[in-house]
Amino acid sequence: MTAHTQPRPVAVVTGVSSGIGAAIAHRLLADGWAVSGISRRRPGLGHPGLSWVEADLTAPGAVDKVVAVEPDPTAIVHAAGMLCSGYLGGLEAEAFEAMWRLHVEIPTRLVNALSSRLETGGRIVLIGSRTSTGVAGKSQYAAT
Repeated sequence: MTAHTQPRPVAVVTGVSSGIGAAIAHRLLADGWAVSGISRRRPGLGHPGLSWVEADLTAPGAVDKVVAVEPDPTAIVHAAGMLCSGYLGGLEAEAFEAMWRLHVEIPTRLVNALSSRLETGGRIVLIGSRTSTGVAGKSQYAAT
């Protein structure tokens, strides 16, 4: 690296194989970022700036294993998500627990583990949903 070359910023992005996570990774790569993507499935993005870590973040110990191989980030983006629906009287405790784990517990653990390595001025982005304002049949999802 020459004195005039700046290292590329690095974003750790969850849910990189589809949806919002894939769109965020695509945009960051187009803007010159390096992306360390985390997902259960291999992302369809074929880009030299993308590295991929296969992980089901809801599995016991997965966050610790992922953090051990992640680079020091400029940004952390948690875009992994899942949607389970149910109307009152038909809500499933297991579905709520899974969404809570993925939408609340996992990003908390991931950010706690990586925050000491986050570059000065770095950013943390935790993706939410407009469903949080309320949609019939989606109360558990909105709560997480």
